[in-house]
Amino acid sequence: MTRGGRVAADLAGACAMVASFGAAFLVMGLVRIPLPWYHPLDRAFVLEMRPRGLAMDYYGRTLYATAVAAVAFALGRSAGRRVAALPAERAWLWTAYALAFVALAMALIGYQLWPRPPEPLPLPPWYHPY
Repeated sequence: MTRGGRVAADLAGACAMVASFGAAFLVMGLVRIPLPWYHPLDRAFVLEMRPRGLAMDYYGRTLYATAVAAVAFALGRSAGRRVAALPAERAWLWTAYALAFVALAMALIGYQLWPRPPEPLPLPPWYHPY
C-alpha cells in the first residue's frame, strides 16, 4: 500500500470514528435503551432504562459510543484502503460531517440537561424533623 493510500485509509477511519461517536451519542439521547448507570452513593453500575435514585448515565453512553466508534473506525479504514487518493475537498467535507454530528450530540445533551430541575432524594426513615 502506498503512503497516499494509508493516509486516505486513516482519514476515512478517523472520520467514520468521529461521526459514529457523535451519532451514537445523538441516538442514545433520543431513543431510550438500557444503559449502565453509575450510582455514586452505592458505588455501583446498574444496567437499567431509568435510574432509581441518584445516578449518572455519562459513563454508559460513553462506553456504548466508544464501542460503536471502534467498529466504525475498523470499517472506515478498511473501506479507505480501497480508495486510491482522496481529494482535499472531500477530506474537508467528511471532516465537517463528523464534527457536525459531534456538535449536534453536544447540543442535544445540553438541551436535555438545561431545563431539568434537580430532584431531591427522599428523606431517610430514621430522620424526624422537629
